[in-house]
Amino acid sequence: MWNSNKTLLKLFYYFTILQIALLTQAVFAQEDTLDIKAKDSFSSRWRLEGGMLIGIGITDHEVGITTENEKIMMSGGGGIGGILNIGYGLAPEWDISFGAQIQNSSLMPKVENASANFLRIAIMTNIKYRIPVSSSGLINFGGGLSYYFPGDLDIDLTQVSGGAHNIFGYDNSLGFQIFGEYEGFFSENFSWLIGLKYSWVTYELNSAKSNGIDIPIDYLPMEIKDEIENLDGSSVDLVISLIYYF
Repeated sequence: MWNSNKTLLKLFYYFTILQIALLTQAVFAQEDTLDIKAKDSFSSRWRLEGGMLIGIGITDHEVGITTENEKIMMSGGGGIGGILNIGYGLAPEWDISFGAQIQNSSLMPKVENASANFLRIAIMTNIKYRIPVSSSGLINFGGGLSYYFPGDLDIDLTQVSGGAHNIFGYDNSLGFQIFGEYEGFFSENFSWLIGLKYSWVTYELNSAKSNGIDIPIDYLPMEIKDEIENLDGSSVDLVISLIYYF
């Protein structure tokens, strides 16, 4: 389930990073050589963005018990990953983009005698609205749709007494996201970005395997089905990227 203390601390950490970035940009902004407010800097221009994301899942699912009788938790969202986007300026304030991301989540917290991974790939489209806040900085707000291709939820509990190596498969799923970003410019063609993204998606279980043996979903124990049959892949992610305009 949602760990409110952990989440609040991490969100505070993310916002602290954002505040430091804004302060740094304000101090080092090249006011005399760059003025994004004074021209249509983005209309009819393409941009290529590449970066990384790190986040936390909204819901933790119990996937096992350790030998110390502690719960082993796993989230279908969050983790570490990368993004690649191509965007186009529809107008000075509006931008549309298409892209892809890959992200992998694992056990939280880590345990010595168990492992789990859940890799997802998504394609997405977003629209954002730009607000200049200085001669070299923007605040961006936006959102869009994503289509997720989840890999297997691979849980290895063979080192736990009575445990097994379980692999669960999920259907592709449609999700959506909203985000807020700060974008600072090195020059007219290059910028950096830091932002927070909130994503919603749920994956529906379509297959199960234990120690290499296929198991009909209807035969799974109810306590397992309750946890992972509808896997919550929602997350809050910190995004950091570099952008080239052309």
